Amino acid sequence: MNYEIRFHPKWEEYLCKIKDREIEKRIFKLILRHERGDVSCRHIRFGKDYFVEEIGQYRLTFFKNGQSKVFCFVGKHKEYER
Repeated sequence: MNYEIRFHPKWEEYLCKIKDREIEKRIFKLILRHERGDVSCRHIRFGKDYFVEEIGQYRLTFFKNGQSKVFCFVGKHKEYER
């Protein structure tokens, strides 16, 4: 199953804070895997429609909207907890 990938308007603001280009590559590889639909992930909390992926100490959050996935946040785990 293929998903349409979309990004929240603040996505670029979060992405610009990442200085490690290797982590950035890993993030985009994971997003491409999400596009193909071959990734299992966990909910942020029980009952919430948001999902989280872990990439080292970074977190990537998104939600599903029909046949699309909207990526909302990427940042270190301390920022994600807020």
